[in-house]
Amino acid sequence: MSESTEHEIQQGPGAGGAIPPRNHRARNLLALAGLIAAVAALIYYWHRRGYEVTDDAFIDGAIIQISPRVSGQVLRVLVTDNQHVNKGDLLLELDPRDYQTAVAQAQAALSNAAAKNSSAKANLDLTSAVTSATLAQASAGLKAAQAQVDVLRSAVRQAEAAVGAAEAALRQAEARRAAAEAEAQRAAADAERYRALYKKDEISRQLLDRAETEARATAANLRAVEQAVAAAQAQLAQAKASHASAQASLRQSETLVRQAEGRLQEAEARPDQIRVRRADFESASAELERARAALQQAELNLSYTKVYAPESGFVTKKSVEPGNIVGAG
Repeated sequence: MSESTEHEIQQGPGAGGAIPPRNHRARNLLALAGLIAAVAALIYYWHRRGYEVTDDAFIDGAIIQISPRVSGQVLRVLVTDNQHVNKGDLLLELDPRDYQTAVAQAQAALSNAAAKNSSAKANLDLTSAVTSATLAQASAGLKAAQAQVDVLRSAVRQAEAAVGAAEAALRQAEARRAAAEAEAQRAAADAERYRALYKKDEISRQLLDRAETEARATAANLRAVEQAVAAAQAQLAQAKASHASAQASLRQSETLVRQAEGRLQEAEARPDQIRVRRADFESASAELERARAALQQAELNLSYTKVYAPESGFVTKKSVEPGNIVGAG
């Protein structure tokens, strides 16, 4: 029985006070209602006596030990003592972040292994039969890589131009800021001087208000110019990042060109490299399978962070709370 149910029962009689004796029929009805409640409680007791209280969930009188299959910190507990659950209901959830990270790492490792496997397969195919078609393919690959290099070199030049433009814009913004700072300082000094003169009754209130208005306006203009400087700085940083990215892509493309040149030279000069390439491919394939298995295990472990009810039944004396550290098994 939950605390809320107990509270309701305990508060029920007190809410309305003693029932005034109206007539014999009313007392009979109350007695009958009490009898029904007693029978219901007895049925509930006989129904529940077949269940053994444990630290785990149990279903239909049979104790089913339930515990996480992986260790971790309890994130959520979605059941309470004596709560009825259905098969498949989520009981508790562990903090999945470590296991999500493991899945991401396994996915990255799988991608890396797949890339290595693809490269090894390409090398094996290239050296399996040195034919005119293979040579033509290697030559075409080299031309495509060289064309990509040309495209990326153009992109680098454009990025360099963007950096130059951003630097010029920043210099202009900084110059405007210097002017705005000087103007704001002058206006602030004038306002301070006018306030002193006003206290001495040497100027009118109108002149003081005008000076203070100008001081506020120049200060607001300075803030706007400073925001423009910050925006120009951000634009320059973005332009530099784009330039660095273009340079990195160019270097990678140049590496691909060198690899294509090497493959073409190998196809032309050393056609009999099948055994070595096959060994490389088999090693890469084995690594790929290991990476796949590791990813499957990581995904399985992640799924274990959610514990579901294997059958329908009741839960008693749950032994975990959010924040607890639990072990596997």
